[in-house]
Amino acid sequence: MLPHQPSLPETLVLRYLMNSKSATFILLIILLLAAALRLTRLDLVEFKSDEAGIARQAQALVHEGRFPAVGPSSSQGPAHPPLQIYLTALPLALTQDPRLAVALVALIHTAAVGMTYLLGARFFGRRVGLIAMALFAVNPWAIYYARKMWTQNWPLATTLFFYCLFLLVVERRPWALAGAGLALIPLAGTHLGGLAFIAVLAFVLLLFPSRVQRRPLLTGALVFLLFALPYLYHDATHDWSSLRGLLNPGDGPAHIDLGAARFAAWLSSGYHYEDLSGARHLQFLDSLPGLRWLDVLEMALLGLGLVYLIARVARHAQGGQERWKQRAGRDVVLLSWLLTPVLLQTRHTQPVYPHYFILLYPVQHLIIALLLSDGLAWLHRRLDRRWERWCTAGLLVLILAVGGWQVYLGQTFTRFVARHDTPDGYGPVLGPLWRTASAAHNAASVDGAEILVIAQGDNPTWDNLPSAFDVLLPRHVSHRFVSDPKALVYPMRPTVYIVAPEAAQALAALQTQPKAVLWKDINAPGDKHFWVFRRSNESRDDVLAGMTRLDPPLRLANGAELLAYGLGDDSMAGGTVHLCLAWWLYDGSRLPAETDYHAFAHLVDGDGRRWGQHDLLSFPSASWRAGDVVLTRFQIETDAETPPGDYWINLGMYSYPDVIAAPVLDVAGNPASDFTVVGPIELRR
Repeated sequence: MLPHQPSLPETLVLRYLMNSKSATFILLIILLLAAALRLTRLDLVEFKSDEAGIARQAQALVHEGRFPAVGPSSSQGPAHPPLQIYLTALPLALTQDPRLAVALVALIHTAAVGMTYLLGARFFGRRVGLIAMALFAVNPWAIYYARKMWTQNWPLATTLFFYCLFLLVVERRPWALAGAGLALIPLAGTHLGGLAFIAVLAFVLLLFPSRVQRRPLLTGALVFLLFALPYLYHDATHDWSSLRGLLNPGDGPAHIDLGAARFAAWLSSGYHYEDLSGARHLQFLDSLPGLRWLDVLEMALLGLGLVYLIARVARHAQGGQERWKQRAGRDVVLLSWLLTPVLLQTRHTQPVYPHYFILLYPVQHLIIALLLSDGLAWLHRRLDRRWERWCTAGLLVLILAVGGWQVYLGQTFTRFVARHDTPDGYGPVLGPLWRTASAAHNAASVDGAEILVIAQGDNPTWDNLPSAFDVLLPRHVSHRFVSDPKALVYPMRPTVYIVAPEAAQALAALQTQPKAVLWKDINAPGDKHFWVFRRSNESRDDVLAGMTRLDPPLRLANGAELLAYGLGDDSMAGGTVHLCLAWWLYDGSRLPAETDYHAFAHLVDGDGRRWGQHDLLSFPSASWRAGDVVLTRFQIETDAETPPGDYWINLGMYSYPDVIAAPVLDVAGNPASDFTVVGPIELRR
């Protein structure tokens, strides 16, 4: 049996709280607050390569019928199960707008807030449930992770799993064990970190074997294994790569530290929330009042709660077998919930990050609530009524102060990211990306133009902006990616250009071209802009204006033809030589299938001595199309001792990674040399 939960003092406030209708009203208010904090301003949610990767696989499921057996790969190697992809596919089947998918995740996290109350109230008392629910509802880190398409772990699944475990251990409901097996599906089905709770389950069953019945255990295990079969089959047919990566997460030296415990404490409060503002964290901190000590206070309460919980378990262990059977169960489960994921990450061979501990929620708040509730009950037994009222009022003030501060912190950050960019912190926000993609689609719909996305990076798998636009642009609209400042591409057909805020060189080039028409300018945080241009590309002679043409143009064996080159006005000896090479794909039949070609520019003097070079993959060969005119930009760093004078540049291409030159062809189409020489160019200091 559970220990008696003392009633609250008979004050007007507490009578109101204990009234069932009033308590229901308060619960609804907290739940509505949790929903509002998670569901408003969805245009400001992060949308980077992680979220785009989930959306891409979900789109493939919806539009191509590709049902994945595995999900995204983890940073440590193993692939996660695909449940998050299947969940994301539901809203993306209705609309391409990712905000609906984010809203679905936020609703699931909001339901976890309500489930926190149900768990806390049933097994620890209504007061514990109410306090834990309130703290979890306003926790800034919990809200941040609830507003992501790729959230990794669902606190709702965690609370359902432990609700079943409490039913088994505390109330001796044997079939709750089957429910725990069912809850393990969303726990481990979204992220392999959820497997940590299998260890919790095994540990609890070993401590309380009398609660275990064979049929519920086998039923739960069978349900979980049936769900895992496609994943296991895929892994078996791929040399057990995920299982081996899970068992051996890294080859580096093992480290033992308190990083896991530190992150678990952070996530209980708003501590270090300024880290999300990246390079602007000092600016964000300056906008806050001096109330950050409330976060430290909440972490201190978690520490005290942990000590209190350990002491309770120790007392149960010393009280004999009967007391252990009757009273230890709920405390052991709660303690295992917190400690197991932390201890598993205390020794690690790979870096540990805060998001590894999303699966803890909301145990930190349950422990804090248990400490506060039992502490208040202890004071009530020892103080007269006047002091009881002061203690109760103090508890209410404490909860309201912590909750009010954390709501303020989260909302201040939301306003901050609406006005500022956050380098190395919070990722690109969804709203401007979606509006830019919609504007580009409208511009391309005029004549079926192709869309080129120009950003820093051209790989839609891991570069943030290319990844985002790859899923935000309609699948039926042809689009490619170009990395600025390495390249600028002019196809043969009408083209719409999306120019990202950091693509300064591409923006400068398009703004000076009369044939490039600005379609729309989209504001982004930090006084940044996304630009949408259109070019008909009926003639592309203007892109070679001011450049020295090669007469005749020089053809390479890989289908490229070198057209012209130009030297930047700021090029100088002993500094950086800025060189632009124009080339086009004259022969579509020679387009490389799987080979990438790097371009090179070597700066040499009259004696052939090399003074600097730049080799780069300016435009991935997989993106080449016949008729493309490409401007490749080299930045040749020269030796400090480079004297002023006349120099020549050796230009060419080679396949990578085998580094085989693409020969320059003579007029008969035969290989003539591995590079061509242009110049002379004069460099001054």
